[in-house]
Amino acid sequence: MSEKIYYLNASELLLKIVPEINDEKFEERRNQWNKNLDGYNPYEMQPHLVFADHLDPYIDKLVVAGDRGADLKRVFDFLEEVASSEDKGLGGLMDATICSHILGKPGLFKKLEKYMGPNTLAFCKKNQKHYKTDEEYYSGK
Repeated sequence: MSEKIYYLNASELLLKIVPEINDEKFEERRNQWNKNLDGYNPYEMQPHLVFADHLDPYIDKLVVAGDRGADLKRVFDFLEEVASSEDKGLGGLMDATICSHILGKPGLFKKLEKYMGPNTLAFCKKNQKHYKTDEEYYSGK
């Protein structure tokens, strides 16, 4: 990607890289954000919401569908750029939205690890201490 990524442009760049998430549900949400009912500025498309409400379910859909490695690689190449940024807001996005989703679902990290670049992997490994391992989850510990 030639354009430098920051927290403020992360949603816009995500939509360029993964246009599939710009669907009817996203359009509804965007219309809600853009309503200006109380005289204030319309809501911005907050990256935490866009990534959590639209990218995370898309990743799940790709995993369930199987044989979508090229699409997962495209998503995780983008996430590697997010993870490589020095923008602290993007670090929070990786921790709170991407890694929490991946680590919070049993088995998902193992399925996605092969698509992760070194910085994305480092974020997930840093956050692993906050989640049960698959073995702990399935054993009920």
